[in-house]
Amino acid sequence: MFQEPPAPDQDPFFAIVCRDGGMIFLKGSGDPLPNAKRYSWAKWDAYLNVSDPDALADEFSSRSTAFSEPLKDTHDGLRGFEITDPDGHVLFFGRPRK
Repeated sequence: MFQEPPAPDQDPFFAIVCRDGGMIFLKGSGDPLPNAKRYSWAKWDAYLNVSDPDALADEFSSRSTAFSEPLKDTHDGLRGFEITDPDGHVLFFGRPRK
């Protein structure tokens, strides 16, 4: 586990938690609000690293899941898709392109 020393005038605002190959990045900076409403440049509220985004997208499609962004190769070297939950939080499911 890595913990950066906090700046003298800043409270910690994010954490990365790992276990058994799973990782979640948690962040908080103010009132609970979807990232897209706070940061135009960082709309994802969660990045879920999955080994086979194509298969997961197929599974979600078979269950009539609505995608806010379809499965694709992104400009920043990832392959995945986005789903927006009812509260407006954007979840990205994907992995780095091979």
